[in-house]
Amino acid sequence: MLKRKNKLKMLFILVLITCMLAQSITVITYAETESSEETLPLTAVDDTESNFYGTDYDTYNDYLTQHADKTNADTTIVCSPEVLCAAASDSIELNTYDGVEAVHVPENGQLTIPVEVKKSGFYNILLDYFPVESGTSSIKFEVLIDGEVPFKEAENISLKRIWKDDTEKDYDSQGNQIRLPSSQAPAWLSQRLTDSSGFAGEPFCFWLEEGSHTITFSVFQNELTIHQVTFTSPEQLPTYEEVSAGYEEEGYADAQETKRIEAEEAAAKSDRSIVIASDKTSPVTVPYSGSKIVYNSIGGSNWKTVGEWVEWEVEVPEDGLYTFVLRYKQDTKSGDVSFRRLYIDGEIPFAEAQSLMFSY
Repeated sequence: MLKRKNKLKMLFILVLITCMLAQSITVITYAETESSEETLPLTAVDDTESNFYGTDYDTYNDYLTQHADKTNADTTIVCSPEVLCAAASDSIELNTYDGVEAVHVPENGQLTIPVEVKKSGFYNILLDYFPVESGTSSIKFEVLIDGEVPFKEAENISLKRIWKDDTEKDYDSQGNQIRLPSSQAPAWLSQRLTDSSGFAGEPFCFWLEEGSHTITFSVFQNELTIHQVTFTSPEQLPTYEEVSAGYEEEGYADAQETKRIEAEEAAAKSDRSIVIASDKTSPVTVPYSGSKIVYNSIGGSNWKTVGEWVEWEVEVPEDGLYTFVLRYKQDTKSGDVSFRRLYIDGEIPFAEAQSLMFSY
């Protein structure tokens, strides 16, 4: 929901789907715009990509084709911490992280959990995980169902960490701003398992027949700390038109306040390689200096890997409907477009927000 309580903080995240330099982000009062009929296919993958992963297993596209007559599950299966602990082997540690009990799977370790499926269907796998500071790169593992990898892309699942920039500003003797280092800020995250290559835009759908199964997480890079595993029905997001109609029905009014956020003042990011930048191409980009280094943007060629995200925290001045206006520059893909996915307080607000287009 875009409507938030007065003066509550609203978090919104832009996730890279397919490079964009974010300069400033302005949240202004709601204004209705024409929607395009053109949509980006999110699940289907063109057959020309079928050899990208090799031939040991079927690709995800082949997997979906083989199960084309199947339907999504309409139930949820929750594997609680107690279930995970009972399934843990001697090499798996049980510990508390940020006040939450969890199992800790070391690098090159495995966690196999039993799952009782009461109704056949496609399920997303949702992990509640904690990125412990065991390394700086992403956490990577493969998923096996009943001891078998269901499709090639399940061999390489990636989970991001949380990084934060130092909020203090420092300058050298010449008055140039110094870019301060980023540091990890571990916190609990919830993530539906997705394709780290970006070919499948939506979370993976795993077909589970009614009956008993085992799900294995085999970690091969860094360490995996899990509180809970949830098997849930794939999300069916409403369209913007449907959401807008709901707002009207509820009587939501346009906000009258305008809130400006400087993009370089991000609250968090998924990778330390996403850094603030100094753009001197226009004095409209603030803060601006024609002679000194002043950081006034974030991203660019350092924000180009699928799954990377940047998060901003917004103090909403009043209840109401808002429009987001971004000042950006996409100058790395000549004649092409970049895509981002929008989350507000951890949720995609409507279907079109899954693939927001930023032109050259």
